[in-house]
Amino acid sequence: MREQELVRWLSRRNPAIGDDTAELALHGRQVVTVDSQIEGIHFPAGLDEALIARRLARVNLSDIAASGAQPSHALCTLAAPRDFDHRRFLDTLVQEGKTYGFELVGGDSTTASTVATSLSLIGTLDRHTRFVGRGNGEPGDVVWVGGPLGMAGLGLYLQQHLGIELSRGRQVNVPRQLAKHAATVRRAVLTHRLPQPQLELGRWLGRRRRVAAIDVSDGLGKDLGRMCEAGGHGAVVDAASLPLPRSAKQLAEAIGLDSLELATGAGEDYVLLFALPRNVRPPASLGATAIGHLTETTRVLLDTGTELRDVSNAGYDHLE
Repeated sequence: MREQELVRWLSRRNPAIGDDTAELALHGRQVVTVDSQIEGIHFPAGLDEALIARRLARVNLSDIAASGAQPSHALCTLAAPRDFDHRRFLDTLVQEGKTYGFELVGGDSTTASTVATSLSLIGTLDRHTRFVGRGNGEPGDVVWVGGPLGMAGLGLYLQQHLGIELSRGRQVNVPRQLAKHAATVRRAVLTHRLPQPQLELGRWLGRRRRVAAIDVSDGLGKDLGRMCEAGGHGAVVDAASLPLPRSAKQLAEAIGLDSLELATGAGEDYVLLFALPRNVRPPASLGATAIGHLTETTRVLLDTGTELRDVSNAGYDHLE
């Protein structure tokens, strides 16, 4: 398909697309984020175009959620081989917008030997919502996490080292030796491939008087370290409180992985990590778990019950 044909097709689905710029009617305060997905770094060659689009949208939505905002508009850049199914990718991205409340208003496309795509996402803060930054915590605040830790890292390992794949129909090929863990294998792979942005939790956080937050993309240790650095404090995390399902621990043990290392350093969980004053608790319906507290020191320590382990740098570094 030629580029102009693709633009015409997409503009029929969304009239805001077609010019070199898009006119936006924005109200209140905006936040902006950008994130990318690159073949060979974030996903393997040959991955379904729809899965690439969904993952691209959701990793960006996770950043918007951590700010307390709600998504409104997006711009996408896409570099891909000629045989890449552009329509499937863009159609899925438009559908993700309808699901999560943002409109794809433009972008750019070009030909490349491998797939590289990025999304710039704009979010809006209403008059009742504060911008949630990383540096608003204080020593004594309770540290919470919005969902399981380590499940996505487990899913990534299963794909990279055991050849487990997710099909276009979201079917997972489970090896015979892991048959008794089949449900957990599927959950882990789907958690990695299709993160669930916690926009409702982010909205609740944005209406608190004081809160610090970040999403866990590079690992609990590294991302909590970033939050602590922004606020000039440290943290102690209780290893026994980390929310990794028992079934995931059993699967990790079966394939020779340390579940504690998964929970603290594997990354790509895309759940919200936040600190609140001791007298403030998120509603139980939001599924958050208290895992520790902020301290006067500048280190992130993991209390295993027998030692305090420094995990400030546990996680993924994009430039190493």
